[in-house]
Parts: sequence; C-alpha cells; structure tokens
Amino acid sequence: MLSQGRKIIFILIAAAIIVIGGFYLNRGMVRDIIFEIQKPAVPEPLSSEAARELPTASPSEIADQTVRKESQTPPSPDEINLDVPFTPQAPFAVWDAFHDDACEEAAALMVGRFWQNRPIKSPADADAELLAIGKLEDQLFGQNKDTDAQDTAYFMQKFYGFKNVSIRYNITIEDIKSEVGRGFPVIVPLDGRGPLNPYFRGNGPDYHMLVIKGYTKDGKFITNDPGTKRGKDYLYDEKYLYDRIHDWNGGDVLNGRKAMIVARPD
Repeated sequence: MLSQGRKIIFILIAAAIIVIGGFYLNRGMVRDIIFEIQKPAVPEPLSSEAARELPTASPSEIADQTVRKESQTPPSPDEINLDVPFTPQAPFAVWDAFHDDACEEAAALMVGRFWQNRPIKSPADADAELLAIGKLEDQLFGQNKDTDAQDTAYFMQKFYGFKNVSIRYNITIEDIKSEVGRGFPVIVPLDGRGPLNPYFRGNGPDYHMLVIKGYTKDGKFITNDPGTKRGKDYLYDEKYLYDRIHDWNGGDVLNGRKAMIVARPD
C-alpha cells in the first residue's frame, strides 16, 4: 500500500498532468485569451454615419494623384478608429484554394459592409458574400485569385454599387492618414512574406490585402487584417506596414507600386 505521503505526491502529479493536458488540448483558446488581455487599447470606433459628417472632400478621381494642396485637405484628427466590421478571409478556418487567396474579397466585404451600415452577423454570412464576390470575379476576369488594386476597385464598384472608387499610387504615410482621417477606410496591397503578421501561417502570403481603418497618436495604423482570426483592430507600426505596401504587379510584388483603394458609395 502507498504511504500517505506518496498518495499526496501521486495525487499532485496526476493533477498536474490533467492541468497540463487541459492547457495543451485548449492551447488555441488559451492563446486567444492571452492575446485579448494583452491587446492594446484603440480609440472608440466611429460609425459610418458619423464618418459621413467629418469634414471631407471626395476621393480623387485621378488614379495617380499623389499631391494635394494643403488648402484642399481638411486637417486630420490626432487619432481615429472607423467602426469597420471584421471577418477573416477564411470565416470557418477552412484554408482551401479559394479562402487561401480571399484577402482581397474579405477587405472589400469589410469596407462594403461599413458603408452599408450592415454588421457581419456570422461566419456563414461572411462566407456567403465572399463566395458571391469570387463568382463575380470569375465572370469579370476569368479568375478570382490575386487581383491588383485596379481590378479589386473594379469588382468592388460592380458588387457594391459604389459610385466613387479611387486608386492612388506612389502614396505616403500621410496620404493614408489623410484619407482615413476624413472618414474613408483604406485598402492596401502588401507583400505578406516574412511573415507580415506573426499570426500568419508559415512564411506568409506572397501577396495580401487588408483594411486600414484608423491610426493612433503614437504612430500605429489600426487595421482589420483578414489573414488571421486575430486581425480585428490589429495594430501595425506605420512605417513597418507602409514599407510592405506593394501592388500585385503581375506577380512581381516587391517591385509593385505603393497603392491604396478608397471607396465611398456616393
């Protein structure tokens, strides 16, 4: 028979095994909890209705405009966070051939729902719209993979009925902040390798898109990054993200121009 002391040691070891096993089996959930606890605070979100009331000028209709006169651009707020709804590009975490490349569709969906003032109700709601966008791309382009800024803007205009979708090239950090500060969520194409985000699988995608929906006083862009389920309100250092901005450029992403897409329904 075991002595009382050995019984206690046995019970403690068994309890430790159970606890460790529980953490291992639920390590994803534990990681999510830790992520949320450590997540930096962001400014209060601003609705699309409130965004429409900001001092603004319409986005440029000239695709390669890079300079605006100071008198034409209202001053940007010190910080802002537009209330753009979030979905990952694989709402059910099924990374098949379509969802593995659905960042463009997910970015468009988030901006589309923002201007429609419609929440993303569920993974099923998001996935149905992603697939519908993909079907439209097949009709427009004969494929739905790796659309550049121009094609992404085009299918956004067709799918959501936006009257004003502009693409600006050779942009600066201040150009991005100027648009966001006037209430326009911005979509940017990126080199996702490295990876861009520590929560990406493997080395990250050769090409990626996300939504910049705000910025902070201390030099961070607030994004909705569809490449990870942890992408809502994800903070990137402004320069770090800016340096990664490159358009598709026929697959030669690192030599692609710096670009952003700005959409508004009116």
